[in-house]
Amino acid sequence: MVPSTPPSAVIFDLDGVLIDSEPVWEAAEAEVFASVGVHLDASATASTTGLRVDEVVAPWLARRPRAVTPPGASAAAVAITLLDALAAP
Repeated sequence: MVPSTPPSAVIFDLDGVLIDSEPVWEAAEAEVFASVGVHLDASATASTTGLRVDEVVAPWLARRPRAVTPPGASAAAVAITLLDALAAP
């Protein structure tokens, strides 16, 4: 059922207080960075726990192999893709 009025507030819990979102975040992080040639294991994704998106993207994107980096793989583009992957149902 679709509500007749939009919600008056939305809570974003990205720090794991209300739900454990880290497994979803780590999976999205690994998937998105693999698409630009940076393969992250569980230890690598765990090392970015608690960081802002820009703090996560910059160091990993700097490690990408230039030969496999698709056009438009800027830090901003990767950050948006990462957030989109996190929000996907």
